[in-house]
Amino acid sequence: MQERLSNRLREARIVLGLTQAEAASAIGIKQPMLHRAETSMEISSNRLLQIVDYYVNQRKINPAWLLSEPNLAFDIFAGEDKADEQKLRLLKGFLETLDGIDKTDETGK
Repeated sequence: MQERLSNRLREARIVLGLTQAEAASAIGIKQPMLHRAETSMEISSNRLLQIVDYYVNQRKINPAWLLSEPNLAFDIFAGEDKADEQKLRLLKGFLETLDGIDKTDETGK
């Protein structure tokens, strides 16, 4: 799931027409941190939450799209009518992702 999320973060940024530097500035992080999120997910869970929050809540990227397999039919932008259901699904998947990242942080791998 980590690889899928990192790919989706990169795709979202590209669709929004942002460079890594522009997106990182808007999120409030440094560009290398965003690069790590988009490639290896070697970042803290707090930073990942900050990045996802920006895309989902400020840029209206569909949380279900962020966590879905590439072949599933979710729109990249969230519609208001589906937002609550999709946020609940995002939370469940995101917690699983955070567990994996935190375990990686502990082992250093």
